[in-house]
Amino acid sequence: MKKKAKKTVVKNTKIFLLAAFSVAFVIAGSVLAIDKYAPTEDFGPAGTPPAKPTPVQTCFKDATVTSALLESANSEREKLGIRSLVVNEALVRAAQLKSQDMITRHYVGHHLPGESTWNAINQAGYNYRYAGENIAEGWKTALEVHNGWMGSPEHKKNIMNPNYTEVGFAVVCGVTDKETTLVVAEYGSPK
Repeated sequence: MKKKAKKTVVKNTKIFLLAAFSVAFVIAGSVLAIDKYAPTEDFGPAGTPPAKPTPVQTCFKDATVTSALLESANSEREKLGIRSLVVNEALVRAAQLKSQDMITRHYVGHHLPGESTWNAINQAGYNYRYAGENIAEGWKTALEVHNGWMGSPEHKKNIMNPNYTEVGFAVVCGVTDKETTLVVAEYGSPK
């Protein structure tokens, strides 16, 4: 009888922690997700370009953040028997272009009004059959970003989409409407 009560306490604790994380997810950081085949929406404030370009600095000097994001995504995909994502350099360039554009032009979103969500992917020369994008703002670690994306149905959909076989990540610090850290993931499948 005590063993069953202990299991119930553990189960209830896990449910409480999941609920607490969900609330923290909503409060602690903003995240955006888009899939080429999902309806697009402008999620972020469209700021005007600054008078002087804002310097963009890479937040992390090594690949530990992006490799942690890749490992976390592939771990989730493996659980459902979905093929692992591999890093594609054109998608890495696309993620860098996208994050730098958001910092330079002071916005957070998939596109500014009148522009395509896929500008960065196209500029990087990635010829895609399928494409998706996740954006995170204000998170401090790769684990926080991953957990935030997995806690959001649209982000999780991009991470778990079996049509995506390749990915590129970028992490930058700078100023949008405030000093922040941006993480961009560009997902794709080549033609």
